[in-house]
Amino acid sequence: MTSHRKKILKNVVVFQAKLAIDALRDLLLSPVSLTCAFIDVVQNNSPERSYYKKLMKLGHYSDDWLGLFVFRGADNDTPDEKTAINESKLDEHKTGKEHQQNIDKLFDKIEQTLEQQLANGATSAYAKQLVEKHLTKISQLNKQQDSKATDK
Repeated sequence: MTSHRKKILKNVVVFQAKLAIDALRDLLLSPVSLTCAFIDVVQNNSPERSYYKKLMKLGHYSDDWLGLFVFRGADNDTPDEKTAINESKLDEHKTGKEHQQNIDKLFDKIEQTLEQQLANGATSAYAKQLVEKHLTKISQLNKQQDSKATDK
């Protein structure tokens, strides 16, 4: 299979995974948003204390993290103009010297790990362990970001 075809297939698989994650997020946010709005109305929360507003900030953050329509060109894997715009938005969410992790970076790390394992002929159990390590790290970073986003 040519390199161009592999990149197309990779982009389709990543996009489908992003769509699934986006759909799950939407399913979760719908009842949560209604609950937050209800609490704000009942408690007469000011905009600064609004749970709904905090949820919207978290939703915006998750949109940036997911980058549903961020596309890496099939020819050379360099980000296109839309990707550059999204990456500049991600730069706004820096925590110290560390950039926020997004889902594309997660997929890149998983891909690198799998390629290394295939090249080395290592066992699939070891590859799974490394992938899980990267997933755990991304999850921890996102929890830190989420707690900082909700504190604002």
